[in-house]
Amino acid sequence: MKKLGWLSRWSLLLYFTLVANVCAYSQAMTSGTLNVCTGTWYDPGGAAANYGNGINITQTLCSGTVGSCLILTFTSFNTQAGNDLLTIYDGNSTADPLIGTFSGTSIPGVIISSTGCLTINFTSDAATNRAGWAANISCGSCGSIINMTNGSSGTTNACSGIIYDDGGGAANHAGGVTATRTICSSTPGKCMQLLFAEKSFNSRDSLSIWDGSTTAAPLIGHFDGSAGLPNVILGTSGCLTIRWKTDANRNDIGFQAIFSCENCAPLPSSTATYTSPIVGLQRTYVGNNMVNTCSGTFTDDGGINGNYSSNLNQYYRTFCPSTPRSCLRATFWSVDIQPVQNAFYTDRLYVQDGPTQGSPTIDILWGTASNYQACQRAGYGPYISTDQSGCLTFRFASDATITQAGWVCTFDCVPCANGPSGTDNNDCRNPTAVCTDVGFSDASTGPGLNSEGGSGCVLSENYSNWYKIVVSSSGTLGLRIVPVTVTDDYDFALYQTTDCNSLGSPVRCSYAANTGNTGMDSPLNLTTNTATCGIANNGADLSEDVCGNGWVDNLNVTIGQTYFLLVNNWSPGGNGFTLDWTLANNASLNCTVLPVELISFTAEPNGEVIDLAWTTASETNNDYFTVERSKDGINFMPVQQVKGAGTITYERMYLTVDPNPLNGISYYRLKQTDFDGAVSYSEVVAVKLKADDTHFQLYPNPAQGLVSVFFASPLNAAGTVKVHDLSGREVLSRQLEEDVHASGTDLDVSHLLTGI
Repeated sequence: MKKLGWLSRWSLLLYFTLVANVCAYSQAMTSGTLNVCTGTWYDPGGAAANYGNGINITQTLCSGTVGSCLILTFTSFNTQAGNDLLTIYDGNSTADPLIGTFSGTSIPGVIISSTGCLTINFTSDAATNRAGWAANISCGSCGSIINMTNGSSGTTNACSGIIYDDGGGAANHAGGVTATRTICSSTPGKCMQLLFAEKSFNSRDSLSIWDGSTTAAPLIGHFDGSAGLPNVILGTSGCLTIRWKTDANRNDIGFQAIFSCENCAPLPSSTATYTSPIVGLQRTYVGNNMVNTCSGTFTDDGGINGNYSSNLNQYYRTFCPSTPRSCLRATFWSVDIQPVQNAFYTDRLYVQDGPTQGSPTIDILWGTASNYQACQRAGYGPYISTDQSGCLTFRFASDATITQAGWVCTFDCVPCANGPSGTDNNDCRNPTAVCTDVGFSDASTGPGLNSEGGSGCVLSENYSNWYKIVVSSSGTLGLRIVPVTVTDDYDFALYQTTDCNSLGSPVRCSYAANTGNTGMDSPLNLTTNTATCGIANNGADLSEDVCGNGWVDNLNVTIGQTYFLLVNNWSPGGNGFTLDWTLANNASLNCTVLPVELISFTAEPNGEVIDLAWTTASETNNDYFTVERSKDGINFMPVQQVKGAGTITYERMYLTVDPNPLNGISYYRLKQTDFDGAVSYSEVVAVKLKADDTHFQLYPNPAQGLVSVFFASPLNAAGTVKVHDLSGREVLSRQLEEDVHASGTDLDVSHLLTGI
């Protein structure tokens, strides 16, 4: 229950068939294997149509040329977020290393194979479909290829490639082989990583790996046979040294590892930044709201030096990336957890791939590893999230007897194309504006980049969506969240506020452990009893914990009030939901949608040009901006045109320059043009550029009442300002003091006749 307690040999005929296929390929995704190095690859719907529903296709694309690797450069991407998934593997099958899972509208970018092939699986659910994707196909270098032949040695400086046993990629290893190779990063400051795609050798063969440039460096591991060889090894320096030895008789498949230069794991600090929880909040296993971070040291509840507590009942906490297009990485520096006894797990730490207690388990940690190299040898990480959320969840349990030192690990973030974008409605700062009371469907890929929804009864964001509503007429507000998959467990919280920075406590909230429908419905609240905790829970309430029935009472709302709604899916994955509004007593919803919500607009002198900058909070159907300039504040002329962002719900900054500004005081404004041609204007801003020598600047002009005079002169002297009418007759004279030009002066012209 939820929160409660690799290359094969081809025949000659097939070889010629493959060569014939190495040509421009521009068609839709189909099942099977294709060798290609040029063209365009589309979703199953092709270039012009959506991809359709209920699809499950796997295709392998290979370069078909020895030493060449496939490259996919995505130019567009649009699938139903969270439901329709494109999963890419680095090799010729789905058993090869996962590159990433992609969904939504964020373009995956450039995907490069390291083995020559990419295997791609695409699935879509039975409901909504989208335009799909387009990707350009090309081939390039695979990087360095190292064969550990008998007697070979030396150092390779590279940041990409493959290292094989002496048999290479196609043959088994030989007997009686000894070879040593050092691989060092060609990029300063990076650490070397081995990702094993194949490991199959017997106990009389061995692979030894040292954390440095020689065999005198710290030993990571001496692996006799492949059973204990980890999937990933990450050094603490720029080099790894590898020794391969086989016995004189038997041979096997051997090993294959992709090597790459990665960010080095951060060192642990002297004190813990985060510790594992020892209690669950509100009768759940949730210990804390999820944390967005790309740094820090995480330990058991005993901290760096103390032991963990006993009788911990699998309480957990989740950590997620705080930067866009990143996934969290956890690297362990020590582990000391009571081991399995008599095939029974006693104390154990679960590492889970995603933001919930039910996310897939990557590993279960127990035993002892006293330092970094020992942790690597034991296969304790590094763990990198492959979930679209980029999150990792840690769940710990201990029995009532022995307690030990626990663990120390550090967090950082690594780039991943499938990580959160920071522009979806996973975060309250990017809510979807609900402009009508018509029901709609949505799905979530994770909790976003901000820990916002941990107040009230919803203790932690998991797979969350945020919405903003404005009450356009008073009445009674209700809602119903209907999961597409009835076994999904949805929660929600409704906040009355105009600012996500001050959510406060929700006015309605449900964290019930039941699956299926949930929402605000007073009659259902009175009659529904799911008995989740074995007790009656039907009644009238405004907020409920895990033992609730999934329903809370309706809400009386008043015109003009603003609310933010968090819809939170506790179940991993899922097919989304439909949200239906239940409005009574004349209540209706709306949203205030301005073409552009302008936060700021500035004009600043910078030498001989004017720097212009503006920031928008959101944009709706915004085609472009026109920067207009005026010398009098009345008559404006265009000077620059800047493309808009269309429709966005996050902050965006624009910068441009007026390269030929007017001397003295000038005026600027923004003209914003929608796709349909509608325009709107910003406020006017004034800026003063240093005037030419002996140059007057007047404001306003035409003048009325007072006129301000600015006078630029290299002379430090007094002077006289005279005003003449059109016939040349002097109508006003005023003596100026020294340095008055530095600040200007005002003239009273109210008594003069109207004219020039």
